[in-house]
Amino acid sequence: KIAKPLRRRRRHKIAAPPPISQQRLLCGGALLLACALLAWREGQTIDKAAMADPEIDVVALTKTYFEVWNSHDEAALRGLHADASSLHDWDATLSPTNAAVAAGVAKIWKAEPTIKCEIIDLYTCGPDLTVVANINVVVNADLTLTVCDVIEFDASGRVTSLNAFLKKD
Repeated sequence: KIAKPLRRRRRHKIAAPPPISQQRLLCGGALLLACALLAWREGQTIDKAAMADPEIDVVALTKTYFEVWNSHDEAALRGLHADASSLHDWDATLSPTNAAVAAGVAKIWKAEPTIKCEIIDLYTCGPDLTVVANINVVVNADLTLTVCDVIEFDASGRVTSLNAFLKKD
């Protein structure tokens, strides 16, 4: 008997998925990190973990936070932060109190009087009190920064920490 040559099967080309923007990838990674950290913290201190009260709307709190931030009202911003609070970005760390955070942000407002934040997307992670905010920081007419903020709230709805990540090209 003569062996028949094997035929190769045709391979169908599979369309590549649409590319994910670096900005969305950064925020997605930050959201996963925030969720992982919260899960770890819950495992360490299950009785003390900040879990969302059904009455607390972290998306609304985040929108209010940026409205106050854009109003450049130091006293109002201080009121949105918990007494023990921190803000960390690519340039500075402001802590350990809400007064220190608000005073540090007020210096930014003084240096850039037209600075404002524009929300692009907000992400939440189940029942915890964390939001990942994908924002544009419009510093002035010539400079806009793409930033991803990870904001943690306490059980009373006040900010305990805000970590801001600057998009790198």
